[in-house]
Amino acid sequence: MNVHIDETAPISDADRRTIRDGLDAFNRRHMPAGAPEPVELALRDEAGRVCGGLLGETRWHWLEIGTLWVTEKHRGKGHGRALLHRAEEIAHERGCRMAVLDTTAFQALDFYYAQGYIPFGEVPDYPPGSRTVFLCKALVADG
Repeated sequence: MNVHIDETAPISDADRRTIRDGLDAFNRRHMPAGAPEPVELALRDEAGRVCGGLLGETRWHWLEIGTLWVTEKHRGKGHGRALLHRAEEIAHERGCRMAVLDTTAFQALDFYYAQGYIPFGEVPDYPPGSRTVFLCKALVADG
């Protein structure tokens, strides 16, 4: 059976779906069932404009935070903490026991430490001149 690597970019949406679906099918044979449930929170100003938010999902008793952002104008006022805590509450209500995220050292590393997140791994010099840190937090006490 002859195959070759096709470097034609961009590949089609159908080809992307085939690749993702193939991995998903493999993973389903080895992972617990359960579709991710989104956790999406928007922070809005008095005019209703988005000035921050959190995007994540819950699955397998975990909260995975993908994005947490607050405009510079609204930083330092507890909004990021409030978004993070609300996401954790939603996850806890869904039966999640842990939260996980990654951040670069120049973003919000100290913020996450202050919220009780602990590092469990890092990739040095990614992006160049910084590092990506992986953090987790228990959402419920053991026992």
